[in-house]
Parts: sequence; C-alpha cells; structure tokens
Amino acid sequence: MSGQVQVGDYGSTSVATSLAGGTTGAEPYQSSAGTTSFAYPGSSVASFYLDGTRTDSYTPNGTELLPYTTLTQLIAGVASATGPCVIYSTPTASSYTYTGNVSFPAYFMTIFGNGSTWAFTGNVQLNAAFHIENLYTTATGTLTYAATTATESERIGGSLTITGGIFTSGYEHFFDMSILTNTLVTLNVGATPVFTNVVGTPRFKSASSATAATVLTVIDSQSLATGAYTNIDMSNGGLALLRGFLATNNNSVVNINLSGSSAVSSTVANYLTGVSAGQVTCGSAYTYVAPDGIMALLSGTALHFTGALELAQYSLLTQSSSVAATTLYTTLATGIYRVTASVQTTTAGSAGTVLATVNGTASATASLTTLAAAQSLSTTYYAAAATVIQYTTTVASNTGGVYRIDAIVERVG
Repeated sequence: MSGQVQVGDYGSTSVATSLAGGTTGAEPYQSSAGTTSFAYPGSSVASFYLDGTRTDSYTPNGTELLPYTTLTQLIAGVASATGPCVIYSTPTASSYTYTGNVSFPAYFMTIFGNGSTWAFTGNVQLNAAFHIENLYTTATGTLTYAATTATESERIGGSLTITGGIFTSGYEHFFDMSILTNTLVTLNVGATPVFTNVVGTPRFKSASSATAATVLTVIDSQSLATGAYTNIDMSNGGLALLRGFLATNNNSVVNINLSGSSAVSSTVANYLTGVSAGQVTCGSAYTYVAPDGIMALLSGTALHFTGALELAQYSLLTQSSSVAATTLYTTLATGIYRVTASVQTTTAGSAGTVLATVNGTASATASLTTLAAAQSLSTTYYAAAATVIQYTTTVASNTGGVYRIDAIVERVG
C-alpha cells in the first residue's frame, strides 16, 4: 500500500522504511535487551513514545505506533539505551506513576513532556546532560542532576515538586517554570545552575565546602517560601548573581544569607541588582549592590553600592507652625547614609521664616513671605545600627505663611 509503513511483530527488526517516492523513514533501534524502538535516520538517537491514553489491545514496544502506556514500561525500555535518546510523552488525565529509585543511562536525553505529569515514589537521578520541555515532575525522594559536563542542560516549562530536594552538579538552565512546596535546590561543588523566570517557592543552598567555582545565577525569578526558610543560603561557599529576584518567607528568618560565601574581591564577588527582600546578610563577603532593589535590612562589612539605595521618603504639607522632632528612618545596619531634604513656602505671608534641621546638624532656612524655590539641605554620615534619623522645623514670626517639607533617606555605603 503506497505511502504507508508496515510494522512487524514485537521484537522483530523487520520494519519497512521505504515510503512512496523512495524517502527513508524511521529506522529500528535495537537495544541490548531486545526492545525495538525507532531512531532518526543515519543517527544513533533512539526514540521512545509514552501514551497512556491508548486503550486498544497491543503489545507495547515504545515505538510511535506501539507506544508504552506506563512510566514503568518506559523506564525499563530507556534503561537499555546504548546512546542518546528522545522521549515523547502524551499527557493523560492522571499522572504517570513509578515506584522505586530510577537512575537514567549516562547519555544525553531529550524529553518532550507536552504537559504530562510524571510522579515518582523514590529517588530520580539523571547522569548526563538533558533537554526537557513542559514536563511536570513530582518525587517523594530526591532529584539529582549528576552530570558535571560543561554541556548546557535545559529544563523549559512544567514544574518540579521534589520532597527530598534537587541536587545540581553541572551547568543546568531552568526556564519559565515552577518549583513548588519549598523544594530545596542544593548546588553541589562546582555547580553553575541558572534559573530564569522561575516562580513558586524554590529555596537555594550551596553544598558543604563549595568554592568560587560554585555559582548560583537567578534572573527575574521569585522565591515565596511558606515558612521559616532562608530563600538563598550561600553560607557554605560559592557565589550568588541575583538580578530581578523577589524573596519572601513570611517570617523573621533571613531571606538571603551570603555570609560565608566565596566572594573575596572585586573580581570574585556577589552581585545584587533588582533584589527585593526583607533581610539580606552578607557578612564579610564582597558584594556589589545596585540601587534598584528594596532590602529593608541589608548588612555586611564589604558592601559596594553602584548607586544610592533609597530607604524612605517623607512629605509633610500645609504647615504653618513648628514641627517637633519627627523620625524619618531608623537604621537597621551600620553604614553610610544620606539625607536630602527641602523646605518650601507654598503660601506667602507677610512675615516669618522656617528653619528645617536634620539630626541637629544640617539645616536650611526659607522665607515665609515669598514663593521662592525650595531651600535644600543634604547630609551624609556614618551611622551604626539603630540610629534614629529625625528632622525638626522651627517657625519664627509667621504671619499667614504656609510651607511644606520633603525628605529622602538613602544608603550610599
């Protein structure tokens, strides 16, 4: 019958591969265990198919026409692979399940999940680089990416919910996906994973004795931990490069702990830009901080700011009398702070002046008889933790004048 492929019996390699017009189609892949699957023409990349929606009666062999119907069958077939393989998974209403520990062959593996869910009761280990798309994975044990090759591995879409935690070892890149239920991602020594557009409740930690060769990169991601968990903990060593990262844990526990990291100089440093977190502790780690984040408590003895980090804004409108000492900000960590304030007459009177003072040192005076430009003051000083920054205004001989005061507090070092 022209244009159709004739498939032989299960276990047979007598598969017709000539289509109409003489085009070569899929070629059989014979594993050492005798399982037949299809390979790309002229290559050793085996293809395996999983389709749990099939209800007809047949003997599965992992081919597209006779796919496996259970995850157990698929894992048994893939275990005998002698080279790289590709897996195509058809989504089902319920999860594909597997009970037991799984260690995949040490060959590059590509999985097209198509929205499927694979649920493991046990541990899972990948021993080579991989490319995985749109696969939802749960495991009651651990998920270990054991490959230390410089070849980039990619996981795109889907989600990971791993009770025992995820362990990374090489260069893995996680894109556009969810990591849920406070799953802990541990960076083994030398791991350099990258997380881009990852949402959910992931937590990150460097393994014991990590060095500067262990680098965590997080880009435009979040960690909304639900409990007393540190979102990122590099206290065992390693470096953290964070850009556009939101960390919360609904608790008083430190969100980001870089104290003990391997950052020791301007060329071996942590980088924080666009980071929003309640508490960030850096200890003596050499850390660059960009001014585009929100960190309520940022501490460290080797912080290097690429710009001023705004901590507080304050405005008081339509005043006509003196204002007693009013707190602008209470410092949470030792550092260099800058206060910029201005006082301006908004309604001119017939007499009077207003004097604005910050912490009794810097001051500016405005006349209450003219709508002149705002009078500004700026003061920068080194302050210990728990220093109260206050302002006062003193009005003299006012007759009908109204003024306003505005202030900004910044951390500059």
